[in-house]
Amino acid sequence: MTAPSHSHGLRSLSNLGTSQIDTLIDFITHDDRPTFLLDIKTRNIPFCNSALDSLLQATASRREFQSWAESLATVAKHVTAQPIDLGTYAQQKWMGKSMASSLMTVFCRWTPAPTTQAENTTTLDHHQEQDTPSSHSSKNGNTGAEKLSDMYMGWLEPKDDPWMSFVRNYPFDQTPLGPISSWHTQLRRSVQRMMVCPETRILYWGDQHLMIYNEAAVPILGKKHPCLGMPLVDTWGQVMYDQITETIKAVVSSGKAYQAKNIMFVLERDGSPEQTWHHFYQLPIIGPDSRYIGCVCEFAENTTAVVQENRAAILDSWIKAAAVATSLKQLWSASLNSLSKTSIDIVAGCIFSLSNTADDSRPAKSSMDPQDYFLEASFGVSDIQSRPSSSLLDALKIVPIFDKLAVLRRADDSLPDDLCWTIPDQGTINTLCVMPITDLNDRRLAVAVIAMNPNRPFDEGSKSFITGIADLLRKTAIFITLPEEQRKNEEITSALSDKLQVALLKAEKQEESYARMARQAPIGMYMLRPDGYPVFVNDAYLELHGTSRAQFYKNADEGLAWNPSVYEEDLELVNDMWRRTIEGKKPVQAELRFRTPTTSSPDKVRWVESMSYAERDAAGNVTSVQGWLLDVSPRKLTERLISEKLQDALETKRATETFLDMLSHEMRNPLSGILQLADGILGMVDPPTDQDTVDPLVDAAETITLCARHMKQIIDEVLTFSKLDSNLLVLSLEKAQ
Repeated sequence: MTAPSHSHGLRSLSNLGTSQIDTLIDFITHDDRPTFLLDIKTRNIPFCNSALDSLLQATASRREFQSWAESLATVAKHVTAQPIDLGTYAQQKWMGKSMASSLMTVFCRWTPAPTTQAENTTTLDHHQEQDTPSSHSSKNGNTGAEKLSDMYMGWLEPKDDPWMSFVRNYPFDQTPLGPISSWHTQLRRSVQRMMVCPETRILYWGDQHLMIYNEAAVPILGKKHPCLGMPLVDTWGQVMYDQITETIKAVVSSGKAYQAKNIMFVLERDGSPEQTWHHFYQLPIIGPDSRYIGCVCEFAENTTAVVQENRAAILDSWIKAAAVATSLKQLWSASLNSLSKTSIDIVAGCIFSLSNTADDSRPAKSSMDPQDYFLEASFGVSDIQSRPSSSLLDALKIVPIFDKLAVLRRADDSLPDDLCWTIPDQGTINTLCVMPITDLNDRRLAVAVIAMNPNRPFDEGSKSFITGIADLLRKTAIFITLPEEQRKNEEITSALSDKLQVALLKAEKQEESYARMARQAPIGMYMLRPDGYPVFVNDAYLELHGTSRAQFYKNADEGLAWNPSVYEEDLELVNDMWRRTIEGKKPVQAELRFRTPTTSSPDKVRWVESMSYAERDAAGNVTSVQGWLLDVSPRKLTERLISEKLQDALETKRATETFLDMLSHEMRNPLSGILQLADGILGMVDPPTDQDTVDPLVDAAETITLCARHMKQIIDEVLTFSKLDSNLLVLSLEKAQ
């Protein structure tokens, strides 16, 4: 497409050559409205006036104007001699009308679009290109309200957002990506969508993978931010560039998005590094010619689920290992072996046992002398001494305050320097958990020291996890040190406790299952208080009432919630049903009508069958009213249709009988005449006459008489059956030999 030059007034008209176009151009040249002519076939602009030049110099570049004008050719087939709306560009509304077989004139109405004013250098509204005639004609929309297609969102709005201001003012012209005004249309659209997304998004553009990202992606980039508009290889290096390129090739060749789940990133949060896990998706951006022009990388954080799953796996492994331990030594070793297996929360640990518990036969004493402790097992740290330090034993003095667990932190200076272990690939620890392990009489058996991951926050979830481990470790140690009889009692108690726990879990699951079944049941289910206020109603119940949950409870605050839905003629029936339910002890059932319209009902109202019953306590007082609603509108419609068809059948039968009776009578009358005439013929030839004449007459008369009597017999039988069918005759049985 060829754009017009920058000079004002007439442009080259060598392609037009008609006096009508010359007259029109002469008029438009002096018009103060920005106007131009568009050749629909060639997509050239043979003419634009000076007012348009002034507008473009103030609001947009010619390259952007050319792209927008070219898009108008897609809707040119809908343009007529009457001006139609062409949408918004440069914060102005534009109109178009056909001028000749391949020409369309486009002019500005000088009516500001309903937008928030954007900066002149970046307000390029041709992202709102119109591709269908319905988006240009007010006849297809609500002219009394603003159309969605007329609403404007300036590029990278809102302006008061710090991140958007940062992006708008970023020196893209000093990057390989170039200034914003020169960006590809699809790039602008992709960036617009990406910037308003709250999730992490990174866009790679072109073969160099020039990077653009939103605010949520800054923590992933870390110290590499800002790197907007820079090649990926300059930011992440050649290895990452090659990996991204290979995945993009796989995406384009397969036609499916690339995804990787639970990818670990170390992000800077609250001034400290933190391990996080994300799902990663790579979606290609395809150009108009179906070729690759870029891709968007989407990240969805899944840290909580990964950590919880890891904790569950660690606990399961610990329980299985501890179950086979028969001595404290085996318990200490098995415990640390389980905790050392790919735990996210724990990076190191050790257990010091009291020296007089090595044979498991003598009761332990609660000692504060380091010489009484011996290192049983450790992992994660290679330079742990065989005896605990005095600072570690000092930490045990504050354990009762923390309910069997002491948490030492560098943040509050409670973690001594000699316990600030350095873990390979993790760094120096920030949190240390000290857990004394005691027997049933609270005498100390050992001390467990657990170092928490310095790249994970120690929150309430982490503390609950460590407390659970400490509790399990103590209970298992108590079980091992108990005498045989106590151990059996403990086994019985533990088994009963487990059964009770299992029963409670089953009851909870059953309750959840019943609640889920009630919510998803296809019939309306409800539970009400004795005063009628709803305790529970499912979605099917609300659908039958034709109201929302919020409106239903609002009605309940004002009175009985179901009254607005019930037909006035049935309100007395409903109130009587409620009274009988509260006062009686049997379920109450009734059919009533709701105002909710339906096409499956004979009278276009919704018929429902309601059954309710009262739950009572031991004293006989009503605690709740429960019941269900069933839509019986289809059944009512079926009954109506069956009744109508039955009436039609009876009416058809009656008409048939009437017709048969009338027909039979009409046929009997001429048959009587035929019989009489036949008898008359036979009587006339009774005196002997010429035998040749008499014989044919007698044969004919006898034949007529025989046929007539046969027809009369058939008609009489039809009449007899008709009378029997109409209950006009009574049959009586007679004995026969």
